[in-house]
Amino acid sequence: MSMNLPRIRVRVLWAVFACVYFFSALWTAGAVYYLRLPDALRIPAVLFFIIFAAAACFFRKKYLLPASLGLMLILLIQFLLRAPSNDRDWNPSCARPPYAEFLTHDQVRIHDIRDFRYRTETDFDIRYLDQKYDIPAIRHMDYMVVHWDGMEAIAHSMLSFEFKDGRHLAFSVETRTDKKDEFGALPGLYKQFELIFIAGTEEDLIGLRTNYRHEDVYLYRTTLTAKDAQTLFRSLLARMNRLREQPEFYNTITRNCLTSLIPSVKELNPSFIGDLRLLFNGYSDRRAFESGTLETEKNESFKSLKQRSHINPKVDRLPAIPPDFSERIRK
Repeated sequence: MSMNLPRIRVRVLWAVFACVYFFSALWTAGAVYYLRLPDALRIPAVLFFIIFAAAACFFRKKYLLPASLGLMLILLIQFLLRAPSNDRDWNPSCARPPYAEFLTHDQVRIHDIRDFRYRTETDFDIRYLDQKYDIPAIRHMDYMVVHWDGMEAIAHSMLSFEFKDGRHLAFSVETRTDKKDEFGALPGLYKQFELIFIAGTEEDLIGLRTNYRHEDVYLYRTTLTAKDAQTLFRSLLARMNRLREQPEFYNTITRNCLTSLIPSVKELNPSFIGDLRLLFNGYSDRRAFESGTLETEKNESFKSLKQRSHINPKVDRLPAIPPDFSERIRK
């Protein structure tokens, strides 16, 4: 029995190596596809790599496996060295990243607030605003979850801040795509898109989704104190300004519309620990409900809260976005 232990260990080690090799090769195949090669070369390059990686496993040639691992290492280094940029031919929706100019410690002017006026999802007038805000005037923060195509597990997350003068300013963390890009979850794993923090009016960021994309939008009032909401607002402005000077890549898992907000959340709660539901951000509202972050009625269930937080029926049948849009979605 003891004589068989070394053999068993060797087999276990080879099994572990085979699993690591397989998933490394799988990831590398994607990296090859997204090397920004000419379209005609992408599929042949991926097929060549797959055949080469498979041959390294099945044919016992001394040079094949080291060569395959070396190629994976080269592609990994190339991936790690790829740098994000602010200088591309951007799509109109993300062409002008907003930035904050602090006039005093508590007063800020935000430039390039998006305020597009839509006729359809793809037909719109490009408008940007510069507005001044008193940060101590922030009263509340609302959290939004946006579902599309009936998918429960996947969603888009947004925040909106309410000021004492009745104004609202929404934030949406999105992919910054150029005119050649087409968004997808898989390319989002391979540094194909940059990241942008969009500051916009609710008529734009929410109205686009309720009235023109016809996505399901749920708006929740949070239990954050005014002071905490102000702290979070400052953190978002700092991140927004930093991205304008130091661009970052979007990542489908680690740096998306929800996970990009975690550093700001940790400024409020350093002990914050995420769970697997952060990978499926469609469940983020349930997690917030369970942690007491969402305002509820007495003994209210999450199902009831989500049902009454659905804002589409309040506005999506209107012929245009009304001036009192922010009031309507909160009635």
